[in-house]
Amino acid sequence: MDTCELPTDRHLQKLSYGQKKKFLITFAMATKSKILLLDEPTNGLDIPSKAIFRQILAGSLQEDQTVIISTHQVRDIEALIDNIVLLDNGKIIMQQEMHEIASRLEFSQRTTMDDPDVLYGEMVPGGYKVISKQLDGGSAIDLELLFNAVASGKITLDN
Repeated sequence: MDTCELPTDRHLQKLSYGQKKKFLITFAMATKSKILLLDEPTNGLDIPSKAIFRQILAGSLQEDQTVIISTHQVRDIEALIDNIVLLDNGKIIMQQEMHEIASRLEFSQRTTMDDPDVLYGEMVPGGYKVISKQLDGGSAIDLELLFNAVASGKITLDN
């Protein structure tokens, strides 16, 4: 309760939506359930509360616990993900471990898409966000860009 900065002297029904959400997340984590399903856990949280959510999740999970998170707000949780399942219209379009994606694909921003190594790109201010074949072994995974590339059929990570 202290970590989430929740008042202990107020009834749950008197809390704001964001405070209720923090309470429910804290309660769920406190159960130490072996499998925890979180649906859009960061919706309704302000920026500092999202950071607290990530800290609580990263700091309180045990090795034998599994957390399944369903979200459209991938940037809120991408640092916590080990394995990703991408769904499009209820169908699994990709299931892969994050380290496998990072070993095969590079995510960057470029001024053009002329490079033959570019597999997929989207125009952004100042150029393009692109996915290319992994060359140097180090880039952060852009999950939104990856989803768009896989959903469009431009990239597959089949073994």
